[in-house]
Formats: sequence, structure tokens, C-alpha cells
Amino acid sequence: MQLVEVTRRDDESPEAWRQVIQDIVDTAGVRIEHLHDGTVRIGGRKYCEGPQGLTTRRVKPPGSTGSAK
Repeated sequence: MQLVEVTRRDDESPEAWRQVIQDIVDTAGVRIEHLHDGTVRIGGRKYCEGPQGLTTRRVKPPGSTGSAK
């Protein structure tokens, strides 16, 4: 899993920051973790639930060989 850590800059409003983080939280397949220093760690979930509660399947990228797992 790949992760990225982001921090609000001093010139960014706290309200706008909270809205951006909430939009990320609302994105399927993404998980966030709030760290003690205000940094937010963003990563992908291993599995995410589809609209009917079904686990979505991984699709192989174009041009790849073998089956998707």
C-alpha cells in the first residue's frame, strides 16, 4: 500500500483544510489517519465496499499480463 502524508500550510484556512480532508474521507477506497502533529496520512484501502456491500475486484492494468487478483 502506498501512503502520503499531508499537512495544512499556515496560509490555508482551517475550514478549507477540514473540507478537503472530509472530501478525501468520502472517497471510496481511500483511508486517512490523523497523526498527533496535525499531519494526515492518506492511503488506499486494501478492499473497499461497493454500493451493495460487495467487495470490489481489482482490475489488471492495460497492457499487463496474467490475471488480476
